[in-house]
Amino acid sequence: MYGKWPKVKKAESPDLINWENLHVTRAGRCIRIFAISLVTIILVVLSFGFIVYAKSIEREAKEFSPAINCPDELVTIEEAQDD
Repeated sequence: MYGKWPKVKKAESPDLINWENLHVTRAGRCIRIFAISLVTIILVVLSFGFIVYAKSIEREAKEFSPAINCPDELVTIEEAQDD
């Protein structure tokens, strides 16, 4: 071959070949990879959207109910009833 010897590689063992997948074409594999990637991207986007939505709800809840400083001392029943 134009003055060069062809490179020969050792053949794979038949035990290493997944014979069940031989009927799947290259286009079929590409479609499967695309579909799995699309579903993964959709799930990541939905998860991110849910986190952003939950953070906005949390922010609104903090604005609606301001922080209350409770005293560290115990209150007796009489004091609570008088209040």
